[in-house]
Amino acid sequence: MNADQKTIRILLAEDNDFNREITVEVLTQHGYEVVATENGQQLIDELEVNPAEHFHLILMDLEMPIMDGHQATIAIRQKVEFDAIPILALTAHTSDESKQECKKNGMQDFISKPFEPSVLFATLEKFLSYKPNQYTVETPVDLYNNPQTHPAALPKFINIDTQLGLELCGGNHSLYLQLLQSFTRSQPATLLHFSATCEAEYTQEEFKRLIHTVKGMSGTIGASQLAQKLAIFEQELKKVDVKHNVILIETAFKQITQLLDQCISEINNYLVHRKHNNPQAHTTNSLIQANIVEITKELQLLLLRADSDASELFRTYRLLFEEKMEAIAFKDLDNAMREYDFDKANAILEDALQSKQNKKHDLESI
Repeated sequence: MNADQKTIRILLAEDNDFNREITVEVLTQHGYEVVATENGQQLIDELEVNPAEHFHLILMDLEMPIMDGHQATIAIRQKVEFDAIPILALTAHTSDESKQECKKNGMQDFISKPFEPSVLFATLEKFLSYKPNQYTVETPVDLYNNPQTHPAALPKFINIDTQLGLELCGGNHSLYLQLLQSFTRSQPATLLHFSATCEAEYTQEEFKRLIHTVKGMSGTIGASQLAQKLAIFEQELKKVDVKHNVILIETAFKQITQLLDQCISEINNYLVHRKHNNPQAHTTNSLIQANIVEITKELQLLLLRADSDASELFRTYRLLFEEKMEAIAFKDLDNAMREYDFDKANAILEDALQSKQNKKHDLESI
């Protein structure tokens, strides 16, 4: 079997940015080539613009807007040319009823979220005739979060099992730290929403989807207690007699809100302490400060090649980019990298470099 035959292409449908990012990174690091979409319709569109044999396997989230995983699977199974592609459900719903529905719709297996990488890979290998090329490209040393240079990278929280969270990230310290940062950026808005939630919202699909999303994010970072409470709460919301159990539901919701607040505070306190009181981080930063232009050019080269190493390089030096770039430009770059929009990310970096050169020229002309 030649090298081209060992390239395994996986098509992913996942609407949650948080879950999509970790799934793509874990798979990519293991040697798989991944194309990520945000809903079932996008996934079908991606299937149809490529040869029928282009993708070797589909990972399908179940709860997505526009077209969910069940609808997408049924639509795919109606197209004979895609009969040979295995479809695996990737979801937080683990009930026997959900599994039976997945098989009825034409899925071959079921992977629960948050997934353990070893379980994910073992399941994939059941449906693939060969393993992918292992990830052999040498990646840059993560000076901020590599355990050899930063042994205290994993703190012990009260409400978050950081060791579990790291394992769910495939042992990638950089990715786990980024997920913690993402959690603290996104969840204060959820906390505000929760504090303003009224009884009428308990039966609304949008509210149920929010609970489902936060449950998945919590489980992924290792906030197991919060994830479990959200799972129980999610099941209570599905009952017909929700209005008859308002007091019970409100009590549980209050506990969830408090626990979410505690998780956010723990992460924030750690990140602030790490930024201001970690002498090693400051030393590391001073060592690589002078190389920002070279790092940027290296990142641009990877972006132009649409090379997945670009994501790893950006995560490694993300804090440096945040320090050196204008706030708005960095936010745009961060979003572009999260969305794997490499063309946009490259354009933002090009503008940043040009702006830096212009400022230098202006100072020299004074």
